[in-house]
Amino acid sequence: MFKQTYENLIEIVKKNSKEKLEFERSEGIEYSIFNYPVSKLLGLENHRDFIKESYYKVLDRPVDEQNLEILFLQLDSGGVSREIILNSLIDSTEAKGKKTKIDWES
Repeated sequence: MFKQTYENLIEIVKKNSKEKLEFERSEGIEYSIFNYPVSKLLGLENHRDFIKESYYKVLDRPVDEQNLEILFLQLDSGGVSREIILNSLIDSTEAKGKKTKIDWES
């Protein structure tokens, strides 16, 4: 029920906005950004979805296009792992002020 409500709200906002807006995926929306399960992020099939969701869950904001492309190319080439990207986001100065947390146990 919550997932459908969220998706409906996204559609309403997108229809009424002149700008291109990005939103978190509805899968996993029921989890708190203060203790989000890592399995939900690591389980995303698409690298771009993983990067976008990681930014939302760790930094509580959308990823900019430049970083999305850089991180995608690094993941796609095998140069870095998803865990390394998550840890770099978590250890960033920006994340420390957000109080978000990834639950590595789940």
